[in-house]
Amino acid sequence: MPTFLLIFPKRVLAFAVMSFYSLQSYSSDFGGVGLIKTPFARFSPDGTLSATLSFDEVADIYNVSYQATPWLEGTFRYSVFDPRKERSEARDRNRDRSYEVKLRLLQESPRVPQVAVGIR
Repeated sequence: MPTFLLIFPKRVLAFAVMSFYSLQSYSSDFGGVGLIKTPFARFSPDGTLSATLSFDEVADIYNVSYQATPWLEGTFRYSVFDPRKERSEARDRNRDRSYEVKLRLLQESPRVPQVAVGIR
């Protein structure tokens, strides 16, 4: 049997699953709404609680974000740096906790982009 027949159903299934996801907002690697490691000025719907995991060569990042109000987003983050090192080395010094808060200053309109300020 040709291999493209075995791969095709997996691609169709992946496309079907991705098409059901909302395009409203995405969580970045740092937990807040954004793309990869860059935050957006957009926000999740009010009252949204999300948990995300990000694994790469530099760090494993565990996030919990809460959209407290339509204009305020908060994130708690726990990071493990150099996660692929051998167990014999002390790993406690390679862990970190951090917080992030984002506040909307201007709401998006047809002529004005949404503006937000935050601290990480």
